Amino acid sequence: MLRFYTPFIFLVINSSCLPFFIKGKEVENNSQFYVGITSTQAIQKITSNIFLNNLYTIDEYYNSSTETKIISNWKINYFNDLDSNNVEYKTRFILIGLIDNTSFNKTNSFKYECYLECENYYFNGNEYIEDYTSNFIIEEMRRIEKELILKFKK
Repeated sequence: MLRFYTPFIFLVINSSCLPFFIKGKEVENNSQFYVGITSTQAIQKITSNIFLNNLYTIDEYYNSSTETKIISNWKINYFNDLDSNNVEYKTRFILIGLIDNTSFNKTNSFKYECYLECENYYFNGNEYIEDYTSNFIIEEMRRIEKELILKFKK
């Protein structure tokens, strides 16, 4: 009887891949998320618009035979911590589009499987330290992630 329900249980457990969920599938760590699939025509336009709407400008477009990367400039933010000290954060986002070579056609070119990656550091007075626990970066990552998920296909 359990063998009959095993595929169903597997689908329920992996339901984060279903399109009616808005949260992206977390990949390796707290800073990378699967955000969907898009076309060659849309990857740069959609990502650039969403980054710009969130006050991130594009620093670099990187294209290779296997992937496309859209990298934002570092955005500097200042916040008061619990001790009322001014804390400097620097943050940037990278959209990684892995090319699906089986998807090529004459009208749509390739499809890209897209992942959003975030790099966030705070300055402790001496050095920059990687951090993904502040409310600021959690909200920033979730907002950009949700916007990309809504625009890209799952």
